[in-house]
Amino acid sequence: MTTDHATAELERNKAVVRRTFEELLNRGRFDEVKELYAPNLVYHASNGEELHGRERIRELVTLYRQAFPDITATVEDLIAEGDRVVVRFTARGTHTGEAHGVARTGRELRMAGLILCRLAGGRIVEEWEGVSREAMLEQVGAPPAR
Repeated sequence: MTTDHATAELERNKAVVRRTFEELLNRGRFDEVKELYAPNLVYHASNGEELHGRERIRELVTLYRQAFPDITATVEDLIAEGDRVVVRFTARGTHTGEAHGVARTGRELRMAGLILCRLAGGRIVEEWEGVSREAMLEQVGAPPAR
């Protein structure tokens, strides 16, 4: 692979990852799921749970958009090497719907996270989440986990 071709592929991969935030999370454009994620996607959540298939990503994003309808995620950094892209992001939203069993509180959520994505054929095939759900739940007023 030539250097120009490799650089172009890295930029395409970064664009795919950026679009997941812009189109899915920020705009709720779920028709983009098929274009951005491979059917056999594996999503590794920070709590150890694994989600399989792109439909589960749709469900996860739907959960966040219902709990925080005004959610806005900002991509702060994108770093790509080989078939991997790391994204550092911040997200803000108002808790006006149920989230992880916590009734709406009207509190503002501000969180930061990292996600490592592996891509193949222009689609995300695997993701590793680096987000503190505990910190998110604490911000919206959930009782501490026991």
